[in-house]
Amino acid sequence: MRYATTQGRIIWPFRPDCSTTPGTYTAWVIDDATGRRTNDIQETVLSSSACSGITPSPVSSRPTPEQYGLKEGNTVSAANSADPDIYIINQHGFKRLFLNPVIFGFYGHLGGFSKVRTISSTTRDVFETTVFFRNCETGDQRVYALEVTGEDTGTLHWLNVDGGTIASQDPEFFKKVFCINTNEYGWYAKSITPYTSLSQVPAYRR
Repeated sequence: MRYATTQGRIIWPFRPDCSTTPGTYTAWVIDDATGRRTNDIQETVLSSSACSGITPSPVSSRPTPEQYGLKEGNTVSAANSADPDIYIINQHGFKRLFLNPVIFGFYGHLGGFSKVRTISSTTRDVFETTVFFRNCETGDQRVYALEVTGEDTGTLHWLNVDGGTIASQDPEFFKKVFCINTNEYGWYAKSITPYTSLSQVPAYRR
């Protein structure tokens, strides 16, 4: 159970036991009214000598860029592949597609094509492709899902779902949201039909 103080501080009791897998856990709070998400809060659970001989359930983990000699913000493309698309990777192990060279050109600070790292298609596919975007340049809190409609075209759909529902449908959702700038946001066609569930969002396929 969570409690909110009059100062807006969130408190929740958490008592790990021997069934809790030791490790560092990330928590955050979502405002149901606005969908806004707080910064991550990390909590570390240590093993206890009283739990010796007990094997905890394994915790699934996503690949990190560092495991593959990469880092957050690297732009990558697969060598000798039928899919020459360019992606950018985040620290959570997800990647986003630059739908075409025009959109890639909106991000000159990334260094252009000369800075794109060449990786194997196997490494590329380790990182799940996400289609969720937010215009961070304007501070817009709305999240949009990209529907790829052609080889170099796409349409944005507003994801009209409150933050609590999204988190219950996909606990990793907010790790999948990439910031875009106003130029990219303005480039896309906008659908008048919002998505009202994550199940409506088409997965990216090439």
